[in-house]
Amino acid sequence: MNLKKRSLFLLTVASSTMYAQNNADKNVQELVPLTVVEQQEKSLDLIDAKRSSPRNLSELLRHDTSLDIAGGSPNSKRFYLRGISEALTNITIDGAKLSKDLHQHRGGLSNIDTDLLKSVSVNPGVATADSGPGNLGGSVKLETVDAQDLLEDGKNIGAFIKSGFSSIDDSYKNSLALYGKYQHLGILFYGSKGDGDDYKTGNGRTVEGSSEEVDNYLAKISLLKLENHDLKISTEKNTQEGLYQAGGPGSDMGYFDPNGTNELERQRIERETTILNHKYSPLNPYINTNLKLYKNDTTLSYLERDSSADIETEGKGGDIRNSFELDNNLFLNKLTLGADYEEEEGISDTGRIKYKNKGLFLQNRMAFEKINLSFGARYDDFENDLIYKKASDEESSFNINADYSLTDNLTLFAGYGESVSGANTIPVGWLSNLSPNLTFNGSSKKDLDPQKAKKIELGATWQSFGIFSNNDNLGLKLTLFKTDIMDPIIVGTGGQMGAPISDIINDDDIQSKGFEISSNYKIENFKLSLRYSHVDVEQDGKTFIGTTKRLAGSYGDKLITDFRYSPSDNLMLGYTITGVFENDDAPDNVNNKAGYAVHDISASFTPREYKNLTFSLAINNLFDKEYVAQTSLTSGGIAVAEPGRDVRVSLKYSF
Repeated sequence: MNLKKRSLFLLTVASSTMYAQNNADKNVQELVPLTVVEQQEKSLDLIDAKRSSPRNLSELLRHDTSLDIAGGSPNSKRFYLRGISEALTNITIDGAKLSKDLHQHRGGLSNIDTDLLKSVSVNPGVATADSGPGNLGGSVKLETVDAQDLLEDGKNIGAFIKSGFSSIDDSYKNSLALYGKYQHLGILFYGSKGDGDDYKTGNGRTVEGSSEEVDNYLAKISLLKLENHDLKISTEKNTQEGLYQAGGPGSDMGYFDPNGTNELERQRIERETTILNHKYSPLNPYINTNLKLYKNDTTLSYLERDSSADIETEGKGGDIRNSFELDNNLFLNKLTLGADYEEEEGISDTGRIKYKNKGLFLQNRMAFEKINLSFGARYDDFENDLIYKKASDEESSFNINADYSLTDNLTLFAGYGESVSGANTIPVGWLSNLSPNLTFNGSSKKDLDPQKAKKIELGATWQSFGIFSNNDNLGLKLTLFKTDIMDPIIVGTGGQMGAPISDIINDDDIQSKGFEISSNYKIENFKLSLRYSHVDVEQDGKTFIGTTKRLAGSYGDKLITDFRYSPSDNLMLGYTITGVFENDDAPDNVNNKAGYAVHDISASFTPREYKNLTFSLAINNLFDKEYVAQTSLTSGGIAVAEPGRDVRVSLKYSF
């Protein structure tokens, strides 16, 4: 088996669309799209993603055309992945699944310090069997850094301090990291603190109820390459606090409604995540074992009320798997077998609800000379304990992906996958307030069906070198997709104005379909990328109008153009234009229907005399555009605008 084929197979097993990078020679094949099986998962270029100095996950992902992120204030941030709500997706950090909505009037996006991240991947398409349960709308996977990632070559101890300022809300963020290693053992301690006022929109309006204070802490031990063992143990704590409206239109729409019945009150979200990952890989093709255990607890506290008003989720889970590798003259093969478990309990003063999922999975990946093939199956056994009534079921799901190298430059790919989830999209604050006479689908005799997804993707990638010179390369990719979400679980009756939920139903099916086009051109120190997406969303065969929390949202076509240029090895310049076309599938007389274009510029500089010092500048929304994200929720046809011109500066010094 030749080296080229073996390298391709390794990328196939990684299950992602990656980019070839040669740091030793920046003129050779840097950032060239490679076509591999399961290429619907794409790894973000964090160098590009962090150029705008993002402070949280929503800001980090805002330049991905597969997503639309909206919400105004931090407590109401939500995203829609190819039109499907984040409540139907999985967000994981180092393999630990993060909780979703806690309260009806809050978004489901968790805070995480972007400086902690080593990699971020987004998968809006077909889910493999070994990627975990419940990947209905897609997934976002986050991986944090190890001490070994931060240390310079030849050093066993290090540290950095960083301070940043943002003009749009007069906010600051200060952070400190200490890290070191002794032989195979690495230890990392990190802490950051940020504080800011209410932000201003492009027309100068102050968005009341949008300030926040954010604290992040991470402690991580990484024992790597010790007699074929890797062991990582980490604990992270994130706290986000601010003055927000607790309910009603103001909170949902991301600002304070002075005409509402609720005043601003201090609220705090606290997340604590503890994770153990162990890998054992001896020189044996039949033994490659991974074990993951995690615990994730999230609490929403109303600090001006009695503690009985708090809402909590307590999650835990695990995953154990082994991969078997086979290499012969015809193909390379890797078979992964395993089992996973997850449990989440929602707690409020009105009751406790619990969800459990036990899964078995296998995924086989094969690499031939011109064809790569991946196929797998999952079995899931799940149970929803809803205080007065239980819903349980078991389901099998399947997936298959393939790509074929038609020529040395052109590859065709296709995939089909199924996913299932017995969990629901109802927030804990509502779900724990249930009527003793709870029914499913309007009847005490009917069952609650699990949510299911079916996805189809097909497309082509093309890449070539030496287009205009010996040092350039060009990559193109076209993806056609269709996602069907069947039987989404929502509230039937109750929940409004504090009334107990008396009925939970399976809603009408949702369908998302469309296409994405992306291209990357690289020559020496210049990189240009273009990304375009078109998404149509339907429910029960009819065009989906506007946005519905925890289900779906419509938005116009999106085009993102990004330039990156490094005139020298210590200076990088960037320019990004985000264009969103008018939303044809929005209600009339709303202000989040119009199209818009936003310009961002960035620069980072490291003085040659002080190589440990990095100065970064980003100006987001350069021309102070007044615009509204199209999946923002509206009240009376009005949605709050996004931030106006924001000048961000930061200074980082590494020891």
